[in-house]
Amino acid sequence: FRKYVIDKDPIFSSRVKTTALEITASSKSDLEKLDATITWLQENMQPEYLKGNFADNLAEKKGSIYQITGLASSLLKVVGIPTKYLLIHSAEDGFFDDTYYSKDELYVPALLANLAGKDYVVFPYLKKLPVSILPERFQGQTALAIAAGSGGELIKIPMGNQANNEILEKYTVSIQEDGKVRVQEARTIQGQNAFTLRRSLSNLNKEETEKLLKKLLTYTEGQVTFKNHSFVDQEDYSRPLQIHLDYVIDNLVTLTPEEVIFNTGGLFAPASRLKTKVETKDRQNPIRIYFDETLRKQVILSYPASWQLSTQLKDLNLENRFGSVVGSYRSVDGKLMVEQTLMLRKSNEPK
Repeated sequence: FRKYVIDKDPIFSSRVKTTALEITASSKSDLEKLDATITWLQENMQPEYLKGNFADNLAEKKGSIYQITGLASSLLKVVGIPTKYLLIHSAEDGFFDDTYYSKDELYVPALLANLAGKDYVVFPYLKKLPVSILPERFQGQTALAIAAGSGGELIKIPMGNQANNEILEKYTVSIQEDGKVRVQEARTIQGQNAFTLRRSLSNLNKEETEKLLKKLLTYTEGQVTFKNHSFVDQEDYSRPLQIHLDYVIDNLVTLTPEEVIFNTGGLFAPASRLKTKVETKDRQNPIRIYFDETLRKQVILSYPASWQLSTQLKDLNLENRFGSVVGSYRSVDGKLMVEQTLMLRKSNEPK
């Protein structure tokens, strides 16, 4: 397999070297070279087997996923980035027994590059997968690593990824005198969450998109009616994904002659996503946090100036081995201002 994949550079052709230098001409760091090379292959190569060497693959812009991965190794070698060729076992195939296995269990090709002490596992044939993202099904799995000039060895794929996995949510919430709640929301999503959401949004019509967006909303109660929604950089996987939402919620506010009761319905929940809570004694599965993650939430809640806030919210600061949550709450006439930050640590705890 090493001969088939790695030693495929043609002797009398400079196409591989020329292409590698052209792709990375504007790259200043090794990480930029890695990103430029892998992105170019993802965008230009068609996964389809082609008989021949790497120069032929470049000329025809096609090759099997194994050939494209080997080509990536050769291109990176030209620009001074050594890699190991990986054949990964996927978690989707279940348990891996390293005392008895076959080649059919180690079949997902990838490259491993170590840059500035950080491991990057990259897939040059998976369209639009950033070099900083490592799909969950491969994290912590066994792989056969093959390096030029040496034999293969079984290694463990690292957990987590190298992306900045941060979500910033900004809410401008207005409680109107008729009891309806107007919300203007802006989210900036980076890293694994942005990649996953972009994949989920692809090829959806308007009705399907709104259905998905409603699942992402903070609110677990009330009746939501969208007025408008838009995306920024939805197709540019190298940039943060921005989502702008404008909607009205009914049935969250109860008006009485003496008071106004606003059911926050999850607005102040640290994590804005569908959640489940299971008692420890009933938990059957391990607790798994796949990567370090930060969720920041900023809320400005406005209400009529004639109203006074009677429920005082206390600042909070909690921390355990899974992460931390910090919240601050400040009120002035007609406004409540909220700042919350939830940090999750990469974890793998038993059931």
